Amino acid sequence: MVFDDFTGYFSDMEVYTLSLAFQYNLSVEALTLSGISVSDESISSLCESLVRSRVNYIDLSNTPLEDDAGRSLAALAHVSPFLRTVVVGETLISEDVLDEIDVACQFNQSNFEGNGNSIDESLFKETDLNRLKSRMQRIVRAQSANTHFCVAHLFNCCPNGDTCLYSHALTSAGQDPTSVELGQKISELFSTGGDWEQKLPPRAAEGASWKGPDDGNTRGPKLNLKRRKQLKQEAERDEPVLPMKDSRPRLGLAAPFVAVGFLLTVLVAFRKYRC
Repeated sequence: MVFDDFTGYFSDMEVYTLSLAFQYNLSVEALTLSGISVSDESISSLCESLVRSRVNYIDLSNTPLEDDAGRSLAALAHVSPFLRTVVVGETLISEDVLDEIDVACQFNQSNFEGNGNSIDESLFKETDLNRLKSRMQRIVRAQSANTHFCVAHLFNCCPNGDTCLYSHALTSAGQDPTSVELGQKISELFSTGGDWEQKLPPRAAEGASWKGPDDGNTRGPKLNLKRRKQLKQEAERDEPVLPMKDSRPRLGLAAPFVAVGFLLTVLVAFRKYRC
């Protein structure tokens, strides 16, 4: 992220806005605020918001910053192992404070190189690391859902209110509504103390091919044999009766040949009679 040579158009108000935004967006790794007129107080607020971020490069050159901002930068470098480069050329920061910034950044750079060009997560506290990962997951979900945050809402000065096209729910944006509703139900279930089992839905009735968990292996699955036999008898009773087949022989296609043979027999007998 680069803001360079904005002169009077970039003031402390914009730095405070960035400070609030960086509390929720942890994906920025480099920040340049060069050639602008800002105060030490706003930069100190910015450094405080970057404590849990992954920013490793900050350029605040050509700014009227003094020792207060320099000490905040040094403190940030001591706390965050990600920060390895701070550029503060052409500022009013004293040499002693610059040396302190340089020592902290060199320490982080040495640890970074000694760990195979990666950050040693053991430097974080377990609670801080879990919080960092959780916030990173929320940012990733928001990015995959194309969610855009409303920065003006952070100051309670969004002119659009409920009709704003940007998200006002910074902590829950991008989450599945079903998961949120389920989480609320679980919280309500255990928040009021005892008798939580009575709040659970009733156990489902046993099915045709399964048994309840209390039965164990004492008996086999229910197959409803009686009901199945009854349905089979009803189906046989309702089956339509087909007409019986005629067992008498039929001549079919052989009838003409039989008739011809009969006539030949009569003709031969008649000739014998005449003779």
